[in-house]
Amino acid sequence: FERRGTVLVGSMVDSSLSGVEADFLGSTGRALLAASAASGGFALVLGLILAATVARPLASLNAAVRKVAAGELGAKVEIGGGDEMAELADSFNAMSRELARLEEDRKRLIADAAHELRTPVALIRGTVEAMLDGIYPVDRATLASVHEETLRLARLIDALRELESLDSGTMILGLEEVDVRESLRKTAALCARAAGEKGLDLRLE
Repeated sequence: FERRGTVLVGSMVDSSLSGVEADFLGSTGRALLAASAASGGFALVLGLILAATVARPLASLNAAVRKVAAGELGAKVEIGGGDEMAELADSFNAMSRELARLEEDRKRLIADAAHELRTPVALIRGTVEAMLDGIYPVDRATLASVHEETLRLARLIDALRELESLDSGTMILGLEEVDVRESLRKTAALCARAAGEKGLDLRLE
């Protein structure tokens, strides 16, 4: 037979390396170690930056949510940029503004309702007290005026109930004709006596 080569197995292999090979292997290992350390450091810094970029807007948004929950309606959060966090901040600010507007409308409605209810109650009370003191005669015309004020008071209460129904979404709207001249005539008749007591000439044109 003809010898072609030699196969060395296990401990038969000479594991010793030459100086050049050892230097190459060492430099390669150090380069890999340095590259791994640099990559890990870069990844760590990038992760910290990304975490801060996300955490700060979330903290600001969380603080604004707590303010709204505590009753400070209209609280805003400032987040710049055009990413999803900025869009979320804009949506939150829009919701906060709407809540503040609804709260102002509610307060204004309560104040207006109290003012509107105070007028007929004051007229009814003044007329009845004047009748009891003998200042106003207890006649049909005076009783009719008191009756008109009680009806007005009842209409105001019904209007408040309708507003509650409108707010809850259970109200059914309908159109009806109103005689404006008759409504103004009745109002002028009710206020004529009180106007005369203050020296005012009330005329309906």
